[in-house]
Amino acid sequence: MQAANWRELQLQRTGVHPPPRLEVSDERIFFNVLPDGSWEGKSCFLIGGGPSLRGFDFSRLAGELTIGINRAYERHDCTIMFFMDSQYHEWITNGEMGAEAKAKFQAFKGLKACLYTMEYDYPKGIYLLPCAGGDVFGESMEFGLGSGTNSGYAALNLAVCLGANPIYLLGFDMNSQDGKQEWWHDGYPVKQEKKVYQQFRRDFEAVAPELASRGVRVVNLNPQSELRCFEFGKEKNRWI
Repeated sequence: MQAANWRELQLQRTGVHPPPRLEVSDERIFFNVLPDGSWEGKSCFLIGGGPSLRGFDFSRLAGELTIGINRAYERHDCTIMFFMDSQYHEWITNGEMGAEAKAKFQAFKGLKACLYTMEYDYPKGIYLLPCAGGDVFGESMEFGLGSGTNSGYAALNLAVCLGANPIYLLGFDMNSQDGKQEWWHDGYPVKQEKKVYQQFRRDFEAVAPELASRGVRVVNLNPQSELRCFEFGKEKNRWI
């Protein structure tokens, strides 16, 4: 389905306005810097925020292709720093997540990539990715990535568009012990109820069969994770 058709159907069926069109200069569009298929046949790691990564030695990822989601850049020099929330960007730049987080964000030398889910004037140096909608898993970056209900889902879509295979998940726990969201880092100014993980899991469960049919291997490296729709391969013993 073409992006324009999807936008029209969304409005007709739900009345929910679609993501904004991405009208920026070519130098601000992510896929003109790193095109689809750039990581074809190479493995990559997605670094999530789950508490299983507390105490993890991130130096073990040296030399690997990595997509660090949200605050992962604070501990690891990711290939790509990825986020999709303008509020998250404001928390960093306003210093609400601490001076160190802000300084590391500004000093980051890798690719900063943001899924453009709403109108927001991101500064130069942050590359933008079109958003195709919440319940979509885009076939290309130009078509747009799906946002799901969590940034991990969008990061997985990005890795697939880049051609990475296999894709390893770190910190994709999808659970907590205290009734609210829980992370390996200090978290965020806003903390949602634990039940939010139910929807996060449904996002991945909806796309897992399609990825398997396409031969995209996704390996969850936390054997205690509540995300059970992907395999737990032998590789987990190397990382957890």
